[in-house]
Amino acid sequence: MIISAPKISVILPNYNYDQFLNQRIASILNQTYSNFELLILDDCSTDNSKAVIESFKDKRITVYYNDTNTGSPFPQWDKGIQLSKGDYIWIAEADDYCSDTMLEKLLKKLEESKSDVCFAESKVVNEHGVEKGLWCNLNIKGNNKSIFNTDFDMNGNEFIEKNLIFENAIPNASAVLFKKKSYIEAGGVDQNIPNCADWLLWIKILSNGRVAFVSEPLNAFRRHGESVINSIKKKEGNEDMFYEYYSLTMRLALKKWLINYKGKNVVHKINDRYILKDLSRKINWSKSNQSILENIKLSFQAFHISGFNPKYLLKPFL
Repeated sequence: MIISAPKISVILPNYNYDQFLNQRIASILNQTYSNFELLILDDCSTDNSKAVIESFKDKRITVYYNDTNTGSPFPQWDKGIQLSKGDYIWIAEADDYCSDTMLEKLLKKLEESKSDVCFAESKVVNEHGVEKGLWCNLNIKGNNKSIFNTDFDMNGNEFIEKNLIFENAIPNASAVLFKKKSYIEAGGVDQNIPNCADWLLWIKILSNGRVAFVSEPLNAFRRHGESVINSIKKKEGNEDMFYEYYSLTMRLALKKWLINYKGKNVVHKINDRYILKDLSRKINWSKSNQSILENIKLSFQAFHISGFNPKYLLKPFL
């Protein structure tokens, strides 16, 4: 029996994913842990999403339709969380799906470890659901990769210093359960960052919290032609341009936030090092497309945003 106050709020942002919605919604409603609300936020889809959504009849579902498209999933995240009633949040992205036991196991681990964020290993699947391997095995590249072989929980700053500052080691929100209170205290998701605001959000939350990991692959992370990452790569047509767009945008925003960060100075230094690397990529790929004057203008704009001293940073490239 569902009690009046849900413990978990499931936020399902959708835009033109009608081909995946049946499986996504069913995988949520079939959870063994049932004390949740499901908030579906459709971002003005132009496909058959509305018909798919409204084919499900369940008292736990509330649907919100946008009149105009926001152009990013992150305003939908924040809108859903502001509307939510639960103590815990699960962002269930529309093109993914999961094990029936995912919520039950993540909630158990999160509460036992007294963590702010808990996430599970993900199976990487294509548009047809064919499994390609486990995310952490395929994609985590840092020296601390071995921790993902088993369950763990740890201090958030330690996880930032050993993993998150190097790469987004929590790559798929669909695999994550987190405390609503921690989200609010961290200032919420930065809606001005188009494609990696989740990465910054985890760092902000974990700078004052704990993180837990379940090594069982409870989530299915779908990589397909229209996924966010693949869409950016397709649009830019260049791997360096993709990394500049994805990583540099987040790291410049992170640099501003790090001004008040109380963790180790090594975090600042590593972030600065990656900014330099990404700016170098930016300058190199822009040389073939724009004048020298425009290259310098772009570089100085990026340096100004980051808070760096332009004279100091331009020296390696002059």
